[in-house]
Amino acid sequence: MKIHVEGLREATQSLDELEKKVRNKIIRKAQREGCKEIQAEKKRLAPVGETGELKKSIKVRSAKRKKDRISTLVQTRIEDAPHGPLLNYGTKHIEARRFLNQAVDNKGKASLDRLTIKMRNEIVAHRRK
Repeated sequence: MKIHVEGLREATQSLDELEKKVRNKIIRKAQREGCKEIQAEKKRLAPVGETGELKKSIKVRSAKRKKDRISTLVQTRIEDAPHGPLLNYGTKHIEARRFLNQAVDNKGKASLDRLTIKMRNEIVAHRRK
């Protein structure tokens, strides 16, 4: 799947002009904003059992930072709903439902658009300070 996002290249170039600490803060905020779109779709598509724990367990999380990488994830908390990956990927007894993957397919472009808008707004707000 190929996705083109208007303004992402320009926003990324504008980020290069900022100091690292500010740049990282803007990137984290923008990633979280974009991930909210996918989180909402994953919750919408998640199968609901008696407890509803799977839907409640879908959270946006910041991943551990690597050298020059900032990552944000939308994942099910294994502690709260250990059956999430089993339902998504299936087992030899359970057919895969692929709700986690489908959410990304459905909302990937919207997520990147939201990320780009947030990034541009944060850059403009920082420059006004």
